[in-house]
This record gives sequence, C-alpha cells and structure tokens, in this order.
Amino acid sequence: LASFWGKVYTMEQREGLNSALGTLLRTHGYQGQHSMWTPAASLGGELAQLARVGMGGAVAQAGLGLPGGPPLDGALDSGRVWAITGPNGSGKTTLVRTLIGLQRARRGSVEGVTGRTVSYVPQLGSMDDTVPVTVAEVVSTGGRSRMRRGDRRAAIHESLVRVGMERFARRPFFKLSGGQRQRVLVARALFADAEMVVLDEPTTGVDAAAADGIWELIRDTAEADRLVVVVTHDLYRAPSYAHRTLVLDAAGLREASGV
Repeated sequence: LASFWGKVYTMEQREGLNSALGTLLRTHGYQGQHSMWTPAASLGGELAQLARVGMGGAVAQAGLGLPGGPPLDGALDSGRVWAITGPNGSGKTTLVRTLIGLQRARRGSVEGVTGRTVSYVPQLGSMDDTVPVTVAEVVSTGGRSRMRRGDRRAAIHESLVRVGMERFARRPFFKLSGGQRQRVLVARALFADAEMVVLDEPTTGVDAAAADGIWELIRDTAEADRLVVVVTHDLYRAPSYAHRTLVLDAAGLREASGV
C-alpha cells in the first residue's frame, strides 16, 4: 500500500499512515493483520480499493494520517497572524505548502492566492546545507529583483538589522547555528515584503529572547495588512502573538479553544 503513493515516508509519517490504515480497515470490518507494507491484493478486491482510495483521500486532506476525516475548509484573511498547531505528522507542513502552491491539492482547491506575492520560510531541515552561500545572499533570494543595486543592499541590511543578524552578512549561512539560520530566514521573509508570508516552525532552535523578537516581527508584518500563516508548536507564545490559532489533527482543522 505504501508504494501506491510512490513516496518515501519518515518513520513518524509511517506510524501515522499505518494507524489511519488500521482505523479505516476496522471501520469496514477487516480484522486481520495489516501494515503499510501489506500487499494490497491480500486484502481482497473491495478492501484493497477502499484502502487505496480512502487513504489517498486522507493524505490529500491533511498530508497524512487522517482516516477519511472531514475536508479542510475555511478562509484566512489579511491583517492577522494565523497560527496552525497540532500533533507531529498531522500534515501541517503539507497544508501550508498546498496553500501556496508548492504541492498540488489532490482534492478540492485553494482560491485567492494566485497573483499574490508569497514568501515562504521552510523548516531548517528541508534545506540543502552543501550550497556555499552567504547570509546576505540567502536574504537576497527573497525577491524584489527589480530594485536598484544600492537600494537592494540597503533593504537586505535593514532586514538583517531587524532580526539582529547584520554583523553576519558575509558569513557562510551554513556555518551559523540553527537559531541564527532561523533568524536569517525570517529576515529573508521581511526582505521579500510579500503580501502573504508563511513560516514553518520559525522559532525552532532559537533562545527565548530571540523567539519573542521573531514573534513580534511576525505580528508587525501581519498588522501591515499582510496575510501571515505560522506553523508552530510554540503554545506558550502563539496565544499572545497570533490573532487566531487553528488546530490540525485527525478531526480536521478547527479553531483552538483554551490554547
């Protein structure tokens, strides 16, 4: 069954999919042994098709691990910080990547993003650390290529100043600590000056003071009439800085209560 989607899954993702597969099959009366690696044909024609179609739908709705839960439906407006939290493996990264068009929605559609400028701050672990690039060069990839050279340099410097990393402008990006890299990626998003900003775990690996500063910048960005979406596990700061907090789990996407 795993090969049906033609993907390579982490152990965490495998566990989520395997749990969802078990729920799906038990719901339809299958009591035998199963795993992601169970040959689909051994389930019998009807159940095999159910597992393929049902689990494919689960992956489409929230990335992985949802046992045929409700569709993810809603609207996000500008001028606010939207925090998305939830358990590991629930599909938060897949959701935001789908929102901005980096992954295709297998079901349904995303409206209102086409034509907007978008800046995306990915998780650090998704970046290639073999590329010899300086801090300033990383920030410059945020966009705004039509600026004059002097204005561009000034804007890069200003963005680094806002995250306290201006003195590292010429240092190799991958020689920095994890927290420092994270601040540089936030500077890149600030430099882009995009209409929509999506950040995936922007405070991972940073100290408490730096995390507060990043959240303040995120809030300031939203209040400049930007649409800001933040994937986070930082439930200490999210309620203070996010205007709305959404939870993504097996039940779907819902607004947090008491977070």
